[in-house]
Amino acid sequence: MADPQQSPASLTGSLRLDVLLLSTYLSGKQSIPSEPHQKDATMSLYLHISTLLAIGNASNRRAENVNAIIGETSQTAVQFLGGNDKGMDSPTESVEIAAENKEGSANSAERPVIPNGVHGKELLKEWEEGATIGASTLANNFTFGVHLQDLFDVIVSLKPGNSEDLKNFQYFIHHRAYWKLGWRVLDFSTHWGKLPFDIISECLAKSELESKDFTFKEVFNNYIQMHMLLRASSVTNSEPVYCVDSNNALQWLNMGEIKTPTPEAVREIVLALMGLEAMMPVLKHLLSAEGVVGALAENELLAYLSRTVKSSGDKSLAPDTDGGDGDERVEPDTDDRDEDNLESMLNNRFWTHETSVDRLLHAMRTVLAWQTSCKYIFEKATYSQSQTVQWKLSQFCYGGAPFDPTAFDADNVLSLLREWQEPANDLDIASARDVIFRTLNVKVHAEAALMDWIVTVKDVPPSQHSRSWPIGVSKKSCQLCWLLHLTYNKRRETQSQFVLPGTHGTFCAWLPPPGIPDDILLELRNELLAACRTFVPGHSRHSSASSATAPPPFQPYEHTLLRL
Repeated sequence: MADPQQSPASLTGSLRLDVLLLSTYLSGKQSIPSEPHQKDATMSLYLHISTLLAIGNASNRRAENVNAIIGETSQTAVQFLGGNDKGMDSPTESVEIAAENKEGSANSAERPVIPNGVHGKELLKEWEEGATIGASTLANNFTFGVHLQDLFDVIVSLKPGNSEDLKNFQYFIHHRAYWKLGWRVLDFSTHWGKLPFDIISECLAKSELESKDFTFKEVFNNYIQMHMLLRASSVTNSEPVYCVDSNNALQWLNMGEIKTPTPEAVREIVLALMGLEAMMPVLKHLLSAEGVVGALAENELLAYLSRTVKSSGDKSLAPDTDGGDGDERVEPDTDDRDEDNLESMLNNRFWTHETSVDRLLHAMRTVLAWQTSCKYIFEKATYSQSQTVQWKLSQFCYGGAPFDPTAFDADNVLSLLREWQEPANDLDIASARDVIFRTLNVKVHAEAALMDWIVTVKDVPPSQHSRSWPIGVSKKSCQLCWLLHLTYNKRRETQSQFVLPGTHGTFCAWLPPPGIPDDILLELRNELLAACRTFVPGHSRHSSASSATAPPPFQPYEHTLLRL
């Protein structure tokens, strides 16, 4: 990391404003390759909860309102603190964070949220076989707070060993998430220029596929026999064994076709996703056919070049202006470097030709994300009930605005930009005004808010100073959130250690939470200065969309602090 002793003075009159201005200027630049999830014994729990909270709505189909989850687990209780990035810098809004707070903390208040198992059971009953699905059930525009309450109502109502509960839980979640699920299916279907299964099909027709045997769970075996009319080649341990080869490869491939979901077809969508999940090993085998890797990479690149040309004048790519909770003043977070965004994985300097297949498999996993998380949380929730472990949730709110709007002088900003940027060509007063304009809608990122809460608000007992705090996030963290967690962990070597689920390595416009001390702001500022001298002015992926026909981007981060 950069030397924290360099450039001790602020550049704009405030270290916070230094970080805000520099991060906005660098927004869209990738500093390091994407880093994978870190290992932590309890991280999976928070990641899966975060996934179930990422649902989207009519004005925010991609659910760009990021949520982050932090918490504690013990033998008697699971406590969640959850937060969503929701215009924390707006002087007219408070930011809701589920948490405990220090007694008498300034600008904070705690409101316990009590999960209601009776209401959760009612929500599940609406999806029982034969139940009449009414208009209220089919409503699919839910604010973050409403969905947070409903989700935990359902979680505490789940009963051990009840397969109907699991099935109805899946229906409930996929209905709530159908906006974002639909966007992911659309992204998957268009990213390569046409449906990837069609590309694979063309290759299978021209090449030989090595024979390979597969076994499946009983439910999927029945589906195969009913819909594919395939017979098992043998039986092992009373389980049918199916041979996948060149003669039947296309039949297997057609089973994986994904349709764009609709809210009325939730049951069919869940069944299709269960089939896709069972088919993943077969699909991986089909991808090994000769020519598939090259064909996917070629189609992906051609489609990307086509979108790049079209997007420059496509007004449909403009971001939504409704934050999703009814406040049209809340600007969307335009960060499109979501870990489920295929375009962001392609449009960066660390992309290689051989990774197109990896992106395809990654896209399939993101389509299956709620299916995977439902099963995981069902298992954890029902086990907790069998052990009389309580699930607890409270909501913490900043009572006032973390920052007042800041007025930057364009001439001063231009002078700073020219000083920071090497070379300083292509920078004029319009460049400075553009950066200043983009600072007006910058948000406090969810995971940064939670780290700030732990350090400045929560009383951590001395006995827990050496514990780790895993933070589940619905997207990988930006480069500054990643640097913040590394800096806190280094500075507080005898205190709690934060664990994040990985980073996409890209700088985003970033508003520091109000509690970050100056020595850490200084280190972050110096990292940004060093990055300015690494990058030259160029295309920012802020203006890139995954498709010229893709739905418009969504809203700001939503912070959710949850105590389990």
